[in-house]
Amino acid sequence: MQLLYEDSHLLVCVKPVGILSQRDASGKPNLEDLLQQHLSASGSCAAVYPVHRLDQAVGGVMVYAKTKHCAARLSQAIQSGGVLKQYLAIIHGVLEPASGFYRDYLFKDAAKNKSYVVKTLRKGVKEASLEYETLQTGTCCFGPVSLVRIQLHTGRTHQIRVQFASRKRPLVGDGKYGSSQSNCGIALWSYQLRFAHPVQGTLLVFTQEPPQQLPWTLMDSAPLEKGAP
Repeated sequence: MQLLYEDSHLLVCVKPVGILSQRDASGKPNLEDLLQQHLSASGSCAAVYPVHRLDQAVGGVMVYAKTKHCAARLSQAIQSGGVLKQYLAIIHGVLEPASGFYRDYLFKDAAKNKSYVVKTLRKGVKEASLEYETLQTGTCCFGPVSLVRIQLHTGRTHQIRVQFASRKRPLVGDGKYGSSQSNCGIALWSYQLRFAHPVQGTLLVFTQEPPQQLPWTLMDSAPLEKGAP
């Protein structure tokens, strides 16, 4: 776990791949507990309040509140679109057009822990939308791939993974949604968070590039620097 920012109201950190965003009944390692241990070791009696989540297999930038007031403010900002979330992904194939907007209806099957694109609204179905931009294309041993930057407008379960997979462009390493590659993790990373401080009002921007290991070493890192906002 890497801390990027901390004050009396919130914490911003880099979630490692492979651990949960918050504690659950499974007792598996989770970032919420790690942050609570950090606060306890520093002599703080503050609590840790999750306000959003990343899939266990996904890493990158996350924000946690240290007070109930801050948690409520951050949650409200997330719901209203005041927290801008950008992700990086490597997908199979090449997107046409190279940039665009996806809007779909998603249904989550809780029993299978899997989401599906459906055609109409009904009970349990939620609208999902995102913007994407291709940063780089290339070819590796299993075919063409593309590095894509994504801005989420909604935060549905497995949203990025299923929206691209439904267009025959699954994320590399994501066997659950159709990737043929099983020798690496899912090529999805929380790249940037941008939001107003919930108490002070100042603009905060936190950016973290993915680690230089598979699947990210499939692509040159230079386009990230050129394409970054």
